[in-house]
Amino acid sequence: MFKVKMNYLLYIFITIYSLFIVYRASFGLIDDHIFLSTVFSGHSIPFFLSPEIGRFYPLDGQEYNLISFVSHSPVAFYLWNSLEYIIFAIVLFKIEEQLTGGSFRGRVYLFIIYVSFIGGMANLFLRLFVPERDALFFLTIALFFYIQFYYKSDRNWFYGILSLICANISLYYKEPMFILVGGFSFFHLLFDYKKGYKKINPLDVLWMLSSLIFLLIYYFVIFQNHDGSYYGQLTINKWIVHLKNSSLFFLTNPFILCLFIPFLIIRIYLLIRKRDRVNAMFDSMALSAAGYFLAIIVLNIYSPYYLMPLYLYAFFSVSYNLNIIKKIYPKLFFSCLGGFLFLAIFSAIPFGIHQFSVWKNVPNNFQQTVSFLKKYLDGKPVRVGIFLYGVNRNTGVEVYNSFGEFMQSENISTKKYDLKTDEVDNNILRKAKVYNSSPYSVFHQLKPQKITQEDLVVVGNFSQKEFNPKSFDAHYRLLFKSKSPIFNFGDYSLKSIVKYGVNKVIGKNNFVSDNIFNLPINFYVYKKIN
Repeated sequence: MFKVKMNYLLYIFITIYSLFIVYRASFGLIDDHIFLSTVFSGHSIPFFLSPEIGRFYPLDGQEYNLISFVSHSPVAFYLWNSLEYIIFAIVLFKIEEQLTGGSFRGRVYLFIIYVSFIGGMANLFLRLFVPERDALFFLTIALFFYIQFYYKSDRNWFYGILSLICANISLYYKEPMFILVGGFSFFHLLFDYKKGYKKINPLDVLWMLSSLIFLLIYYFVIFQNHDGSYYGQLTINKWIVHLKNSSLFFLTNPFILCLFIPFLIIRIYLLIRKRDRVNAMFDSMALSAAGYFLAIIVLNIYSPYYLMPLYLYAFFSVSYNLNIIKKIYPKLFFSCLGGFLFLAIFSAIPFGIHQFSVWKNVPNNFQQTVSFLKKYLDGKPVRVGIFLYGVNRNTGVEVYNSFGEFMQSENISTKKYDLKTDEVDNNILRKAKVYNSSPYSVFHQLKPQKITQEDLVVVGNFSQKEFNPKSFDAHYRLLFKSKSPIFNFGDYSLKSIVKYGVNKVIGKNNFVSDNIFNLPINFYVYKKIN
């Protein structure tokens, strides 16, 4: 009876969550402007290839080409995200049932609820051009069919082919996915061999060959043509960047840092000491997930969703090792669990709720702001300067570009306005994108421009400066304030407290944002009056 009730409660949770994904869906700053010059203009979204900075994730957004034949509404695009979430949750249950016969069922309940509230998941499903979402989704489907093929005595190739197709699709959504696909199949084949299995699993070989083909394509198409710089490369000392990124991963992904990694280290120790035997399935998942994690750390980049694809393997690894470690090293187990719970409650979940607030509100608030500016600029006799508060033209180059693209999509003539900045170029990004043909001063000016009378200042969530409305009272008049569709919730997590402490110790700087709580979530438009 309890199990049945839990099933219904989880189904209700998944339903509400999936409906929330499509609720008040809207297009936002950063990436969404890609639609304007592609599917909204009668063109297909191109394959994403950037050899000069080492990027190769060609399938990102390709699903939206198909959806655009039916509708251009943001609801239609987010409906795909919603369906992916539902299918991911259902298939996760099916995989657990195949592997353990339902003995991990309670852990699946807790995992789905927990992971649904962290920042990475909010980014995956409340944004559109996030390739990790599809990489995780297709890897989950691939693993489901892999298990169907592997554990069936007749080795039904219908399942094998479906697994191979989905595994290959996941490879071309995110570069490091070859580690999760090829790494898993390599270790699984190796462990099967070590256990004396004479019959090779052909799907392991095909998954490895697929990963090898991906690497060869990457080498000849991307690596041979890159210019020595890489995506997200900064001018700041790389060890300082490593420290910052590692700290952020630790604070926003405690499941990985407090459970998965420590449990894996203990697991390896137990295997070396021969206190346990290798489990080909779960240990292969663990080692390939660890490889993916190390790849992200070595690349020295951070975003809340970068680790999400490895959560699939990490969950089964943690679930498998949980009782083993609890029995052998109870004190160490409860220390890890305590650390996880502390960081989950005070860091990961508050940050996740903040990210939900951001990605559900900010796109709506931004579109409201564009609509207001269209009405305000209509009939203005002179070109109005628009400054984006706290946005540097180096690190915020895509904010300016996206803002301008959406303004032009509303048929607002660039003769009516000009995007400018009063910020000194911080030169943090080693290779910021250049827009030489842009009509906006921000992409051409060498020095910051002064905000003069009648200029507008737009304040939003993209600001790197702390926003205090009182500081605008003396010289500005508030013309517009957006209305968020749901609650506004700042980043009141442990991460922000750490950030505040760093700012206090080393002083305000360009590397650590002065906008501690990542506010406001509403948009404001001010006019300079004196």
